[in-house]
Amino acid sequence: MATGLFREAELVWSLGREPRSEVLRRMPHQILASIGRHPELAAPALSSWFAAPSSRRLARWLIFDSLFNDTSATAKFLAVAQAWEILGRDEVNASAATHDKRQYQKVCKAAREALEKYLDASTAKRLYELARSSNRKSFGDMVREVVSKIPPSAVQALCPDVDGFVTTVVKVRNVLTHMEGKKSLSIETASYLSIFLAYKLIVLFCIYDCVMLGLPLDNLPMTLANNKTARAALRPLPKL
Repeated sequence: MATGLFREAELVWSLGREPRSEVLRRMPHQILASIGRHPELAAPALSSWFAAPSSRRLARWLIFDSLFNDTSATAKFLAVAQAWEILGRDEVNASAATHDKRQYQKVCKAAREALEKYLDASTAKRLYELARSSNRKSFGDMVREVVSKIPPSAVQALCPDVDGFVTTVVKVRNVLTHMEGKKSLSIETASYLSIFLAYKLIVLFCIYDCVMLGLPLDNLPMTLANNKTARAALRPLPKL
């Protein structure tokens, strides 16, 4: 966002950090949403911004902090992915059951009885608990739903194949979180892909937040073409 009181607004971002030696500057063609063009939207947007729950503030901080973190692509990606999980839990009804609860419980109990015939009680119970806690939306489901609320033009530019994009995000996150490569995706390949995914997720997050704040995105095409972070996000995922 761009406001006429940028120096005062910068103090909000400086909490917990040493003040920067240089004031962060962006040219108009690099800004995603300019309140200066729509001053009537400033009050409701800022009210909504500061009324956000602590979880959303944490997600925003993770995104902002990642913008200036160039020391590790893996760490940046994991921070950004965590921000998306927080966002998904806030915006998507992540706790809602994806199947009828009573029917799902019956299926889980039947599965446990079958498992206990072939496995020891401890292993059967662990698998039962895992199945019982899975009657809710996954991380991939949440990412897909959030992306569905982003303007199609932005989605087409950043991740035209949404299903493939979400699948890759989920796989890379799993590998890098557990630091355990798979036959289909090694740790090295996941780390390489995380460079591209981090920028895409950062830009998509910012666009989504603008939509939720009611800010216009009339400057979106210009921003994607000129903003350094956005240009990095436009790079297609490598085909490996």
